Amino acid sequence: MVSLPFWLQQRGGKLESLDDHTIRLTGTKLPVCELSVFPMPAGPGWRVAVDLITPTGRQSLARTESPFENEQAAWQAGFDLYRSRLDS
Repeated sequence: MVSLPFWLQQRGGKLESLDDHTIRLTGTKLPVCELSVFPMPAGPGWRVAVDLITPTGRQSLARTESPFENEQAAWQAGFDLYRSRLDS
């Protein structure tokens, strides 16, 4: 199970598990985003996708191409990508 990072808790963030590899992040003053981690199609490793969800659709904010060693590292990278988009 994925847990909410402390910095996101401080911003009032909440997470909703959509399936084994996707969560939705929401908050009062936060954009709704989905973070997904998924295994590499060929070989070991995990990739990450961060998508902004709007009433009119979905917009890709960030994707990784380099594989992460394990699923937990991929989740951490996803939260970091989300945070970098919030702060920009």
